[in-house]
Amino acid sequence: MSRQPDILFLEEWLKSRSGDPKKFSPKKSYPLSARAIIQAWAELRDSLQQPSFHQHHLQHLKSLINSQTSLHVADPQARLVLRILSSSNFSLPYESYPLLFRLLYIWVRKASKPTSDIIDSAIGVLSHLFSSQFDSGNNPVFFSEGILLLGAFSFVPSLSEKSKTFFLDLLSRQLIEKCQLLGSFTELVPDFLAGIGYALSSSVTVHYHRILNSLFEIWHKDDGPQCNIFLGLIVLHLFDWVMSNLINFQFLDKINVILQETFGSLKENYASFAVFMAAAGVLRVVNRSASSGVKLEILSTMRVSAVVWMEALTNDLVSGTLRFNNSGNDHKNRLLLQCVSLALARTGSFLGHSSLFVCLALALLTEIFPLPRLYKSVVEPSNAPHELKLNEVKEHLDNILFQEAGAITAIFCNQYVSADEENKNIVENLIWEYCRDIYFGHRQVALILKGKQDELLEGLEKIAESAFLMVVVFALAYMETIHKVVATVNSNEHTCTSFLNSMPSYVDLTNGPDQKTKYLWSEDEVQTARILFYLRVIPTFIECLPSNVFSNMIAPTMFLYLEHPDGKVAQASHSLFVAFMSMGKESEKNDRVSLKEQLVFHYIQTSLLRYPLITPFEGMASGVVGVAQHLPAGSPATFYFIHGLVEKASQLCSEAFTHEADAWKKRQGEPEPSKKLMDLLLRLIFLVDIQVLPDLMKQLAQLITALPRDAQNMVLNELYSLVADSEDVIRKPTLVSWLQSLSYLCTSATHQNAASKKSVGEDNLTLASIQDPLSSGRLTSQL
Repeated sequence: MSRQPDILFLEEWLKSRSGDPKKFSPKKSYPLSARAIIQAWAELRDSLQQPSFHQHHLQHLKSLINSQTSLHVADPQARLVLRILSSSNFSLPYESYPLLFRLLYIWVRKASKPTSDIIDSAIGVLSHLFSSQFDSGNNPVFFSEGILLLGAFSFVPSLSEKSKTFFLDLLSRQLIEKCQLLGSFTELVPDFLAGIGYALSSSVTVHYHRILNSLFEIWHKDDGPQCNIFLGLIVLHLFDWVMSNLINFQFLDKINVILQETFGSLKENYASFAVFMAAAGVLRVVNRSASSGVKLEILSTMRVSAVVWMEALTNDLVSGTLRFNNSGNDHKNRLLLQCVSLALARTGSFLGHSSLFVCLALALLTEIFPLPRLYKSVVEPSNAPHELKLNEVKEHLDNILFQEAGAITAIFCNQYVSADEENKNIVENLIWEYCRDIYFGHRQVALILKGKQDELLEGLEKIAESAFLMVVVFALAYMETIHKVVATVNSNEHTCTSFLNSMPSYVDLTNGPDQKTKYLWSEDEVQTARILFYLRVIPTFIECLPSNVFSNMIAPTMFLYLEHPDGKVAQASHSLFVAFMSMGKESEKNDRVSLKEQLVFHYIQTSLLRYPLITPFEGMASGVVGVAQHLPAGSPATFYFIHGLVEKASQLCSEAFTHEADAWKKRQGEPEPSKKLMDLLLRLIFLVDIQVLPDLMKQLAQLITALPRDAQNMVLNELYSLVADSEDVIRKPTLVSWLQSLSYLCTSATHQNAASKKSVGEDNLTLASIQDPLSSGRLTSQL
């Protein structure tokens, strides 16, 4: 539908659409009791009879205005207001005129059919008040309220054409003579623009050129209001309201006049942001009116006029920005970028317009997520206090641009789908360059602010998180391209190596971005996030990497992050090690096997040294299993890691059972660290090769027999269960015999401890069985 909801006070509606609830919040209404309203009007009536106008009369005026929403002004009261304004028996204080204008405005907007003779009688009064001889007319509030009232009078449908023309004459004269009165009083602009909106919606087509000039030129005046995105939104919704009225009233000739005056030719004095937002307002009406039965010809004309100017304005901006990279320092360009983003979010996406697409990208990267600019303000030395930087970040988080980032990103992605290849490449390069700048910038800022200005860092991280989400959503819009790139990388050794060249070296990882800041690599969260990405991606193409590339470029980083205190990061390093252990090509078999054996020694040392405080058990367990399954039979590295596991398990068991013999039983929830290692060793019985198995059985026997009796029973029961369920016909006979001997040794050791004696023959038997588990058949026959 083209019809707007019934709007009683246009200026209040425009304020509510501005996106700035602090500066342009709608007036609060404080309802008066019927008695207070009657008394106020009685006091005002008495002022004519006395005749005098005192401070308490002014206070009654303010009370009536403060109840604007609920106040009803009848015809007799409107006549009373006109009599007070025209009285020559007393002098009114200058602040009373805007209040009296507002009462007439309330009357004319709330009356279902304002009485024409009352409005006609206002002609003489207002003509005098707006004359150049009237001193109070040089007041900004007087001016804005006057424009609002004159516009509202000209919009009354039942008024004669002559009277409407008079009010438009008076309004246009005021715009020429006193528009500069607005000055820096930005809070008065919605009233001023609402008056213009009423005037443009009038049935009389006079002074359009003058009125539109005032609307679009006021922003370029040195003494004019400071333009910003909130006023831009007001202009957008103003034109939305005006054009909807003209369509509903079938004032098609007036539509053509506005289109011709506004978009017919380039006018240097017109503010580009205001023209763009006016065009967006027109386009918004067209989109809403498409199915409402309005003539397609007029809608087509409106659409073409709006889109042509929107693209013309953004073409200049894009070419200048990409050529000179100056949008960040030019307030005019920055404002236009902001307007482009919010305007398209409110009008919906229209495809096939390259400059708008690139503008959206620039707006997202420089205005909605302006992290490079914010980082620069933090890093560069300045005299600005910390509170000023913090307030800047807080204000941005509360800004309507940031709050509507999701909707703008959605429009941006829709534009990408239909963009041509040239502009796709431009935008992709902008995005990736932005990501690189954010990485280095946020890393440096995080190191500077962490622990010192955490609130500021938290605010920057909120913006960075949203920026990251924007990049992810954008990446999803061209996922097909990403798949092609990944497929190419995964199948090509050169591209894989080139990708790894982008990964920071070990030296870069362990040294900070500058020498001034105390640096600890494990506390660099930004760099850690980047490395975590590499740790998770490298396994997908590890088969393509030569051994020397893994040894020189990946292994140092992998071993460094095995020691990272964050469990998920350490886990990713373990997973990368497992991926390396499980891969290999026949042509490089000898080189890879040699490297694998070399890396195992350092891997086991690092993992066990940090277990259980840092090393995640699941990660280490997967690494150990990978070593057991993928090293050559009888490899010295296998013997080494078994010895290391048993030694660490013995140490942890000794610590656990020093104070409590039943430490494993008392542990609630997750098993005790030493118990986890014991379970891992038991699993290895079925994984290591036959050449290594005897050594593992011997060391396990030594470890198990040293445990307290309850712990021995737990391990033996688990071993019984594992052996019984095993279908390994090669290992099972040996394991059965070994387990029987181990059980006997544990029982024998318990009895000897109870009797406090130990025979030499039993000592020799125990020692012999542990050293040569494969000879336990002799013991079994004795049993």
